[in-house]
Amino acid sequence: MEVDSGPGTGGESAVIGELPHADNSDDMDMRSEEDNWEVDGCLDPISSDNIVLNSSTQDGQAIDSNPSLSLPDPGSQAAMSRSVSPELRLDNNSPGGPDIEELCGIVEDEDLTLYLKFIKLLRNASLDDMGMQMDEEDLERLRKPPTHELNLEFEPDLRLALDLFLANYTSLVDAYNQNRKAMQRRHPEDEVYTYDQAKRLVRHLSGIVPLAHDMCINTCIAYTGPFADLETCPYCNTPRYNLIVPGERVGKKKTPQREFHTMLIGPQLQALYRSNESAKKMKYGENKLQEIMDEALKPGGGTQPDFEDWCHGADFLKAFHEGHIKKGDSILMFSIDGAQLYRSKASDCWMYIWVIFNLDPATGCYKKAGILFGAIIPGPNKPKILESFLFPGLHHLSAIQKEGLPIWDASTNTLYVSNPYMALASADGPAMAYINGLVGHQGKIGCRLYCPFKGRLKGSHYYPVCLRPDDGEPDDHPDILPAEYADNTFFDYNNQLKYVTES
Repeated sequence: MEVDSGPGTGGESAVIGELPHADNSDDMDMRSEEDNWEVDGCLDPISSDNIVLNSSTQDGQAIDSNPSLSLPDPGSQAAMSRSVSPELRLDNNSPGGPDIEELCGIVEDEDLTLYLKFIKLLRNASLDDMGMQMDEEDLERLRKPPTHELNLEFEPDLRLALDLFLANYTSLVDAYNQNRKAMQRRHPEDEVYTYDQAKRLVRHLSGIVPLAHDMCINTCIAYTGPFADLETCPYCNTPRYNLIVPGERVGKKKTPQREFHTMLIGPQLQALYRSNESAKKMKYGENKLQEIMDEALKPGGGTQPDFEDWCHGADFLKAFHEGHIKKGDSILMFSIDGAQLYRSKASDCWMYIWVIFNLDPATGCYKKAGILFGAIIPGPNKPKILESFLFPGLHHLSAIQKEGLPIWDASTNTLYVSNPYMALASADGPAMAYINGLVGHQGKIGCRLYCPFKGRLKGSHYYPVCLRPDDGEPDDHPDILPAEYADNTFFDYNNQLKYVTES
């Protein structure tokens, strides 16, 4: 399944009461309609008219200022004004993508037809699509993010609610409520948030906005995309909803037998930029790319830097140079794997995460604090159609790529439109074969990049060994020089894809 890396009813909610704090609309410092809220879509350049000032009340309370923004057309963000210099020579041997409409017209295999439907839905994704919609308040917040930084040192009530929630997050809700009552008896003049209010606070600070979807009780499919309207699993024939008990009132809402949750990437990225400290850390990737690009474009040719990490790769430099990655865009890597949570229990599950390449790889990119959760797919059975479980997260990503993701950067006090860039999809050998549909790494031609490198058979498995073993079979192929295959990646992918769809 592919998500275009160009520019661009759900989770639970808890209602906050009338709080004189960050998330109470009654305390918002609103600008007049005559003010100019036109915000440029990129960070470079920025005019003084595009800076959104922090908003605060006279008593210093933290508040959200979310007036109606007139953001630019996100479609215009794809082709930035950054010109392509002929002096910079980057390898360009990747093919154009396959024509999905053409494939849909010739495909006969039912499985391939299903996957093409997923791809078409992703290409046309919107935040307003039925079944993919966020909670109304969360969607409003996504499109009009808060434009101030919350400093808990000056918000004792917020800090108390956060400490109390984290101290009781493994306990029952009743434990939180009992502690809250005890504090109110001792300090009746203090405001202590209810459990729902504290939960909402954590939701806003972290950007963890779960989107719930029904799934087959046997983990065959998630009822998303082409499966959204089904009421019975097409693979195991189990019902989607709990059976109606005789005597229950007519018209009672159907309850699914099982659900899974997707943690949407958009709100989490916004939360990273809302902190001054983490917003500065998110500048590493774009600064490094610009530094390498400036050196490469020096008159007479600059020096080639040592290859240290992803930012030195030709594909990333080319994408940044041509404007597909612009300043302020989040660069993401998708990674998925199966996991067994407990040694002695049938607890297998699948989960995927997002690695944020904008962070310094030496201090944060691959650390736990810099990795964001995507979704957890409950087991213990292995999903039959994994794409149906990945669909909500990838649909959301595709939608914010096209619509644009408003980001308020606390380190520069600016509001701009970002278009997250999905750079890589990673997994271990078995999981990669599971998500890309190709043969596993022990197959005869097991290269993930679809090159013609043939493995060497030993027992029942093939191994990607260049040199022919001394005791190799007489008909085994001779030694392989890797350079012979360097330019053959994707050598005939489209033709092979058409061959498979027509077979």
